[in-house]
Amino acid sequence: MQLKNKPIIIALVVALGLMTAAFFFTSYTRYTSRQAVLNYLSQNTANVAVACLDPTNPQVDFFHNGDEPFPLGSTFKLVLLTAYAEDAAAGRLDPQENIPVSDLEKFYLPGTDGGAHEEFIQARGAGNASLKLDEVVGGMVSYGSNAATDYLLSRLEAVDFPKLYLRLGLEQTSQPFSFLGLYLFIKNHETGMYAEEELTPAEVLAEQSRLENLFVNNPAWRAAEVDFIRKPTNAAPVNIQKQVIHAYGLRGSARDISRILLAAYGYHAALPPETQALMRQHLEWPARMNPENTKDFKTLASASGAWPGVLTSAWYAQTPEGNPHLLVVLYREMPDDFWNTWITTFTHQQLETLALVNGDCALFSNALK
Repeated sequence: MQLKNKPIIIALVVALGLMTAAFFFTSYTRYTSRQAVLNYLSQNTANVAVACLDPTNPQVDFFHNGDEPFPLGSTFKLVLLTAYAEDAAAGRLDPQENIPVSDLEKFYLPGTDGGAHEEFIQARGAGNASLKLDEVVGGMVSYGSNAATDYLLSRLEAVDFPKLYLRLGLEQTSQPFSFLGLYLFIKNHETGMYAEEELTPAEVLAEQSRLENLFVNNPAWRAAEVDFIRKPTNAAPVNIQKQVIHAYGLRGSARDISRILLAAYGYHAALPPETQALMRQHLEWPARMNPENTKDFKTLASASGAWPGVLTSAWYAQTPEGNPHLLVVLYREMPDDFWNTWITTFTHQQLETLALVNGDCALFSNALK
């Protein structure tokens, strides 16, 4: 009997192997290949924005939905980096100021930045009672810490953001508000889950500010909120998170983000050289994090972000030959299967870095035409 069953067993093993191979091939083809990204772009043109530029040859620049505001996630932190660099270059902030780590922790709401803040503290602040202000800014840019971001925003109260936006030419970018206040607005232990209400933008911001103030300045309220949010059953459903982010999240256009990067790298005179130097120091973190990037790029600057259904990337690069390229790609309203795959595989950014290496906007323009 055993001899007779062997062919059946072998056939089952072969069939399972073929099914597994087919599954992985289908997954690769649908989600994680270069063609998968190009197919996604061509099939979702309304929910993708692109700015692809050669700063030395504007005639070849490509924009798609370039002036439409999209949710930005952490890519918005470029705005705060600019404001910080201006204040530091002018002597209004001291990059070497010691900041107690406990001051940062007052802004930390667990589970809201994919572990970025914990990674930052482990890498830079473990065992230290304080960090330099410039290190806090690095936590915002290099690691994506929302706590570092919101702490920095609290130090930028004197910045005239409308005037800064005018100088940079930003036309579709939100005025800054905290990530913490936005997440507490979605759901908190006091008022519960966001429910669709007819609130004016001013009322929304006022409520976010009230909740943030309670979290930062009321230890009992903060402790109750941390206990609440640490229970998985208290997390806001993804569809509610998407709804609030779509309606109230920090926004900006691909063209606006490209204007910030162009200013940081001196392609127009909106920012003084001292400000540019401070911004570049932080934006060029990819080579420090992974020296392998220096094989393909003389300079590589990046600011990327993610929210549920949202992925964003902003890049400035110079090839080893010194050729500059700038690329901003914004995705919104992504289906869960693509978003869940790309946020862990960085498939979308593989296409983006290929475009930067080759200086080839056609990868995007052909897919989106």
